[in-house]
Amino acid sequence: MTSLAKVPPPLAFALSLAAALVLTRQVPAAQWAWFRAPWVAAAVVLVGGAWIVWAWLEFRRYRTTILPLRQPTSLLCRGPFCVSRNPLYLAMVLLAATPWLAWGQVGLLLAPLAFFAFVNWVIVPFEEAKLRAIFGDAYAEYCRRVRRWC
Repeated sequence: MTSLAKVPPPLAFALSLAAALVLTRQVPAAQWAWFRAPWVAAAVVLVGGAWIVWAWLEFRRYRTTILPLRQPTSLLCRGPFCVSRNPLYLAMVLLAATPWLAWGQVGLLLAPLAFFAFVNWVIVPFEEAKLRAIFGDAYAEYCRRVRRWC
């Protein structure tokens, strides 16, 4: 495990948003906006928030950990986990895009791109290796049925 894998995803989410906001505020070229879609941003917040709550409820129902560094006790395959192996991260990527959707400034695209890169290349490989080791063939079958992102 790399030391980056110890960074909690919510912290990485917040840092990616903060970095995008600072970049957009400090770099004039990043402030360029070609559209604004606040209603779309609001809809994404509602859908992303509902998706996170749904996934969180599945973690609670199966009494397994939501924290990547802890040992999972159940392989979640129902609810939003039927659509994506990483529904929480997918929702967080969508939520990271909402400032860009609301204000349209190109620098705000850094947030979803940075968060996606961190989760896809640091957190998810760590989690997948752990789940493969714990759940073996059941996890391999789950991976064949359900895509990583959607």
